[in-house]
Amino acid sequence: MTAYVPVATPRDKTPDPYTPQPSAAPAIAAWRERRETHQAKTISRERAATAECANAQARNRGLRQFVVRGLDKMGTVALWHALTHNPQHGLLLAPRGAA
Repeated sequence: MTAYVPVATPRDKTPDPYTPQPSAAPAIAAWRERRETHQAKTISRERAATAECANAQARNRGLRQFVVRGLDKMGTVALWHALTHNPQHGLLLAPRGAA
């Protein structure tokens, strides 16, 4: 699995955020270099248009921190959010007045 997580905005603007740090682990260095590619920028645009909107709406509905422990329980909480999010947006996309 390849991660395409965006590079955080540094406090100090002088170093290039995509240039690997000398002290960085090889995986982090590869990630920084990968973020500068055209493919990574395309993936980021697609993600911003789809997944980030759903994540923001889940946060607005109170899913900021899991109050349960364990992957099974966290998966259940995420599933409940998905089960409420998807029908709500399906209704928003349905044509109005068509009956």
